[in-house]
Amino acid sequence: MAWDTIEFRDRDGNLVPEKARQTLLASIERALRSPDTDPQALVDAASGICANLPSIRNLTAYVNRSMFRATRRAYVAERKLAQQSEPIQEDTRTFEELTISPEPIDQQILLEEMLSSLSGLDRDIYSLRLKGFSFIEIDKKLNLKPRTSEYRYREAQSRLRKVYPQS
Repeated sequence: MAWDTIEFRDRDGNLVPEKARQTLLASIERALRSPDTDPQALVDAASGICANLPSIRNLTAYVNRSMFRATRRAYVAERKLAQQSEPIQEDTRTFEELTISPEPIDQQILLEEMLSSLSGLDRDIYSLRLKGFSFIEIDKKLNLKPRTSEYRYREAQSRLRKVYPQS
């Protein structure tokens, strides 16, 4: 694959810094060592990372984890297909093993995925609320009518609960 032709751009359409680009490409190359990985899925994941580049604290860890997740999706899909013909085995894991909380990087990726499913204004309101701003402060900061941010936050929260139900 000719890496020189692939350009990664941030949310504003600017090219990402060369160091970030090299980190993305190196991670894509490592992920391509897995036989079931779709290269386009990896490039799409990298493009999604670029859109959220300013909010990522540890780029290398975030990229590695995102590429792992993209690779794992292909593996899981293949395993599901193979298991359709196999008998179901009893799960002997304990409750604690089944309910392990995700790592901080997983939580950050999940949060970014959730926020990306919201519209622009709702995403801004939700992000500001997560940063600790009150609804009054958000209304003033975004030049909204009183209580608009509270209403839109509650609506966005409801939509996110429907899309990402708790286990």
